[in-house]
Amino acid sequence: MRCLGEFLCCRCYRLKHLSPADPVLWLRAVDRSLLLQGWQDQAFVTPANVVFVYMLCRDVVDGDLVASEHELQAILLTCLYLSYSYMGNEISYPLKPFLVEAGKEAFWDRCLAIIDATSSKMLRINADPHFFTQVFAELKSEGGCGPQDYSRVLDRVLALGSAFKSGSNKLEASETRSCLFQLTRAYWSQACLLSPPEGSRMSSHQSTREE
Repeated sequence: MRCLGEFLCCRCYRLKHLSPADPVLWLRAVDRSLLLQGWQDQAFVTPANVVFVYMLCRDVVDGDLVASEHELQAILLTCLYLSYSYMGNEISYPLKPFLVEAGKEAFWDRCLAIIDATSSKMLRINADPHFFTQVFAELKSEGGCGPQDYSRVLDRVLALGSAFKSGSNKLEASETRSCLFQLTRAYWSQACLLSPPEGSRMSSHQSTREE
């Protein structure tokens, strides 16, 4: 769950107030609601089912387009609804816990778009243990911004810089600061992963002097 939250924070770099705990709370709130209403006998949010949710989110959550936490919540809960429908023990589930919008049309449109984009993977993840293991390993690695997210944020910052130079930028300064912050966080995340521990560097210097 924490890895899923970290992934969504890195992917949705425009949401400067989003915390990794927020998506987790959204998922648990739905799970708890269905338990209390008697729609399920045990919690649905388990590691295996979170892998399924992550697989959908990875393909449909576009950080360049998601402009608000409410929009992200709507997308995430749509992915959760499809996960319940495909992986859950019940034949059907109530729609209300998954809705964050007044109307249902946008929700069903998202469902159809997600099914169209990921139906083959939905079938494959249950039929192919190696594919499940691969997706699970990728989810576990989502502890911070990876190289792909670093590049996405860098591209966004460069685009903002070009817009400022041409005088065509209409974005708020706060969004620019957010992009720069995310870029810095991604950079240092990668630097920490690539740099050897302090003890290793000292040992290397000592061995060089001894030689």
